[in-house]
Amino acid sequence: MPQAISITEAIALLKPGLHVYVPGCSAEPVALAAALESDPERAAGVSFVGVWVPGINRFDYAGLHPEARSTAFFVPPECHDSFAAGRLNFHPMAYTGIYGLLAARLPCDIGFFHLAKPDPSGRCSLGVAADFAPGVWRTAKVKIGLINSRMPCTNSPGVPYEALDYVVELDSPLVEYSPSQPDPVSRRLASEVARQIEDGDVLQIGLGAVPSAALAALKDHRNLRFHSGLISEAVGDLIDSGALATGDSIKTGVALGPESFYQRMTSEHSVSFHPVPITHGFEQLSRLANFVSINSAVSIDLFGQICGEMIGNRQVSGTGGSTDFIRGAIASPGGRAIIALPSMAKGTTSRILVAHPEGTAITSPRSDGVILVTEHGTADLRDLSIDAKAEAMIAIADPKFRAQLADQWREVRGSM
Repeated sequence: MPQAISITEAIALLKPGLHVYVPGCSAEPVALAAALESDPERAAGVSFVGVWVPGINRFDYAGLHPEARSTAFFVPPECHDSFAAGRLNFHPMAYTGIYGLLAARLPCDIGFFHLAKPDPSGRCSLGVAADFAPGVWRTAKVKIGLINSRMPCTNSPGVPYEALDYVVELDSPLVEYSPSQPDPVSRRLASEVARQIEDGDVLQIGLGAVPSAALAALKDHRNLRFHSGLISEAVGDLIDSGALATGDSIKTGVALGPESFYQRMTSEHSVSFHPVPITHGFEQLSRLANFVSINSAVSIDLFGQICGEMIGNRQVSGTGGSTDFIRGAIASPGGRAIIALPSMAKGTTSRILVAHPEGTAITSPRSDGVILVTEHGTADLRDLSIDAKAEAMIAIADPKFRAQLADQWREVRGSM
């Protein structure tokens, strides 16, 4: 049986040279971050690893101590100083690649697992985040269960309580998420996205004001299903509207929202939680009929190359799951990969570029045929020549940039 310890005793187990997994997204343990922040010497010489998502996870583990390090797959703004100083090792990997790394190739001396209380069979649910924990469970030499009374027991993979080495009893709030309110541009964009969705589609959708607004516009649809890396509170509203198919209609890795949404997951039988190989795996996605991925980006160029992680030369995010979902949607019978992109950034700069600047990371290449949606319309880039792609994108750019983009394209095209 595991040994019961306090959170203070748990961080006392950290020693220089150890590799320590700390979960991210809605499973990030707030109590653990607070304990480390109050005793940062415990982080000296420790290498932390986790999938910490910008806009959700704001704690910089590498910033705890000058000798602390972290391995990350996004670069949240709060971690940029550590990234610039070389203390954060950034891996530009898609979710399926991250899972393979954590499950087989990256050492893990201590793994923290944020869990619900054990059920009568002695298993602890992974609660509202089943994305990466099952992979880390295989490799962690020491398993510490953070048993949180506020973590709901969901239809998710469980871990045996008796297989834990240590347990810490917690009554700690979960990381909550609330999307920003959509502005008029976001609402127009969301309306364009919703027009691409048909009854019976299987949806994957990301976070933010545009996805939430797009989901709100789908309440009159019917027989929709979700196969997604995450779901937000807007999905709960769709359940209530009758838009979803009956049965196990929602497969997800993570739930993100307020505490009331998390607690709803304990009794919402339409929702099941799964690890990344199920939610993001190509074989799984390509077998789904009418699978529609809906993701955002920072910019796209007239060749159809998508950047989802850099603004200029500044790393602001990571690859995430978008490339897994785009390629799965392209392979799906009747599937579509949608990129929802406001036509301008800060009202001054076109997000549709003639070409990305040198040094920009291309998240999805031009060979991935996507449907681009802005607030000015839709451009189906599948099966188009390079000239037809450029023409279609210029037509849905902000009107003030269309002539300039057309002139720039003629110049670039003439030099090819």
